[in-house]
This record gives sequence, structure tokens and C-alpha cells, in this order.
Amino acid sequence: MLTQACLILEPLALKTSSTSFLVVSHLFAQKLQAPSNFFLLRGNHEVRDIQQMFTFQQECLKKFGARHGMNVWNAVNDAFDCMPLAALVDKKIFCIHGGIPKLDGCLSELDNIPCPLPTPETQSSLAWQMMWNDPIAAEDMTDDVLEQLVGNKGFAYNEKRQTACVFNRAAFDSFLKRHSLTHVVRAHEVKQAGFEIQQGGRLMTVFSSSHYCGGSNEAACILVHNYRMRAIRIDTS
Repeated sequence: MLTQACLILEPLALKTSSTSFLVVSHLFAQKLQAPSNFFLLRGNHEVRDIQQMFTFQQECLKKFGARHGMNVWNAVNDAFDCMPLAALVDKKIFCIHGGIPKLDGCLSELDNIPCPLPTPETQSSLAWQMMWNDPIAAEDMTDDVLEQLVGNKGFAYNEKRQTACVFNRAAFDSFLKRHSLTHVVRAHEVKQAGFEIQQGGRLMTVFSSSHYCGGSNEAACILVHNYRMRAIRIDTS
């Protein structure tokens, strides 16, 4: 559990073509310097297949050469394989990369997810959902999705991602109530202002990788202190 002031950013910015290794190195250095005060959560980009689709593997090869580059890339991913997928702030705020999972039991069941976790898609459905799930968007609500939501306790297949699930307000409210939580802070979706407040003010999406994939989005972080939460825009101009 995290009880001190906490600054929450979109976990790792493995999205740009030239700075990903610098970001990872900086975050790992912070963790080494303050292991009890600096916490990293794993997201969907901290998976080998995704990095091969984007640029992180190629960046390592370009910086360090074919042999040493692969060694560096594998070493970084060995660390990713052991990173936690979720955290609690003040026992009330659930922090995650993707979205709430379809969890029938207690939060303690998440402790049973294998570690290390090199292939989360096949090793753990809960882990994969926490990396990939999204709140359902109004424009994605079709008759088929609505039928799935009704028959699956507020969860449906995530057509946009072509994997994992979307969840509705009913599933979200039920998750908070069953686990005595007040808020969920997550990342995973680009927001023009760097953040968005959803689900009646209790779901906060934060995205701290600005100009994602050449876009114009801003960056933000969430400050949690003295049982208060504040969204802060980050000037990346």
C-alpha cells in the first residue's frame, strides 16, 4: 500500500522513436535510488510483442548494435516481466494501466498472477485485462455490445483493441463497492488534455506521453496528497 504523497504518470513511455531507452533508464534509476518511495506499474507496452510492433526493440538495436542491443532489450524486458500490475494508494485508490478486470473474488486474487510474467496474454486473463481493458465509449455502444454487457456483468469484448474487454458504469461501480475503493486511476488511452475524468468523477485517465504518435495531445499527471487528488498538466512545448 502507498500512503505518502504520490505522483501518478502514464507508466512507461515506450512510444517514441528516440527517447524510450532514456525514459526507461531514468525510471529504473529512480527506483534504485528510492525503492520504497518510487513505484512502477506494468502496462501493455511493457510486453515484447508490442515493442516489436512499435520502436523500442529497434531503438535498442540502433543504440547498442545487434548483439548488445538484443541483450539490453531482453534485460529490460526481464525486469518488465516482474513488475506489478496494480497498486493501492491509501487503500482506496486503485492504480492500473488499462482498466478494471472482471474479478469475481477479492483483490487478493491478483496476488496469484504468476511472476515473472513473460507472456501475460496466455499466462493470466486477469493480467491481460488489467493491461488492455477500457471503459466503454458512447460511440462504441452497439446492440451487440449492449447485449454482451447485459449478459456478462457489465463487460464486453473490446472491438477497438481486438483483445480484452470494455466495461460499463455498472461494472465499474460494482468493482469499487465490492473492494471498498473510492477511485481508479489508469492510463492506456490518449487524451487531448492529458487526462479525462469519467464514470461520475471516480475514474481518472491520465496520459503523460505528449504528442503521441505525432499527434497534438498534451501530457498530465495525477497528484494524490492528504486524501485529495489533483490533475496537473505538464508543459511539453
